[in-house]
Amino acid sequence: VYNVGLTEYPGALIVNKRFSNIPQGTPIFMFNWAEDSIIRERVFVAADKQAKYELFPEELPGKPGEKGPMN
Repeated sequence: VYNVGLTEYPGALIVNKRFSNIPQGTPIFMFNWAEDSIIRERVFVAADKQAKYELFPEELPGKPGEKGPMN
């Protein structure tokens, strides 16, 4: 194998499109762009852009060593 078909893309560019209050022109290609450019605790995603990303919604973790989440 001489070449593996992988594409390198900055993850910050993908994530930045979901955030609602990131100022236009915020440099996202820098290392630690979030720490240097914005206050992470104030970042939010608008309700219309939110999706169902929870692995186990409405469930609590069980005791350590037991079978996964429980209702």
